[in-house]
Amino acid sequence: MTLRNDEIIPVPTDVTVEIKAQLDSIVAQVNAINLRCKKIEDLIADANKKNDDTRNALAATRAEIIQLKEYLLIQPSTEMCVYGLPLFLPHDTTEDLSNIFKSILNVLRADRCHQDVLRYKLIIKSGPASARRTDDDKPSKSARSTTFSFVAVFTQNVSRAHVIKRKRIHGPLKLSEIVPDHAGPDVEVGLYEQMPPYVYKLFRAARARAKQQGWMSVYQEDGQLYARKTRDTEPIGIFTETDLASIV
Repeated sequence: MTLRNDEIIPVPTDVTVEIKAQLDSIVAQVNAINLRCKKIEDLIADANKKNDDTRNALAATRAEIIQLKEYLLIQPSTEMCVYGLPLFLPHDTTEDLSNIFKSILNVLRADRCHQDVLRYKLIIKSGPASARRTDDDKPSKSARSTTFSFVAVFTQNVSRAHVIKRKRIHGPLKLSEIVPDHAGPDVEVGLYEQMPPYVYKLFRAARARAKQQGWMSVYQEDGQLYARKTRDTEPIGIFTETDLASIV
């Protein structure tokens, strides 16, 4: 039998059905393989994400451990700064500074702590007396000094902590309390605890966070930082930058 070039050989129906069934089976298998591959890809992606999360968590934990080590190795500061004193007060000698500090302790009813002062350091860096010094303010070197400050170094931190506690109980400290015969403007004299650099950096960050979140205060007590939301809530300890997340 001879076929013309344009003649089509008829294919039996049963063969066509079988071929279609085989093709459908192949397509189904390919789809199943693709689905399994997709599941495997999803599992791999999930595993990679978990690995990344674990690495990040380990890095954060490692950083926190380093910060805790740094915090624990810090030598507790025993220094207290007195600032905002007018320059007309005698302050040229150690005895002058000692007399001023003794008067302050008398007002605060912490007289016994005077015997625990190891030495004094004079600082004349304050700006105008009307500008109250805060922990955020840096005295201007170019501004003409009208007040002076000095540091009292205690032999032990417990004495400094007691003075700070008495200051909190007393409230604002006025010059007229320290120098009763003073006839000039009655200005406020400040006291604050000197902090090691790491603690001071953490203090500034905690205070900024507390201000943003509407917390009442951030303070140092016995060398430890605390943040308090309201007068009725318990304070939380601030040891590392991770603890800042608790101020919410």
